[in-house]
Amino acid sequence: MVNMAKLIQPQIDFDAPVVVEEPLHARRTDPETAHEGAERGNENFKNVSDNILDALRKVAPEGRTTEQLSEETGIRLVSVSPMMKPMEKRDLVKRQVVGVTAKGKPSYRKRKNRSGVSAIIWYAVKDE
Repeated sequence: MVNMAKLIQPQIDFDAPVVVEEPLHARRTDPETAHEGAERGNENFKNVSDNILDALRKVAPEGRTTEQLSEETGIRLVSVSPMMKPMEKRDLVKRQVVGVTAKGKPSYRKRKNRSGVSAIIWYAVKDE
């Protein structure tokens, strides 16, 4: 039997951006609120990603960890971190591969955060 007194309600961050791989779209038949929600989600992604890109371009070619980006932009880490892979898929940011792990996966250039934990360094993709 589960002790209900020990169950903890997870915290939900309602301010964190909704991260999506592709732009949000509402169907033609969806209500107006769905169209408005998709538009807000896309604007939020663009605002956060623009701030991250600005911060990375200012320090190029040095790059930044997600913790450093959070500190420099004022955007919470829980909002910055999930943005990086979708931004990478859109060719906005990149990671530098420096080797291969024992499991054959890419190993990326890292830097220690304040906590002493190694974190991936992210770089802005150059505008061409």
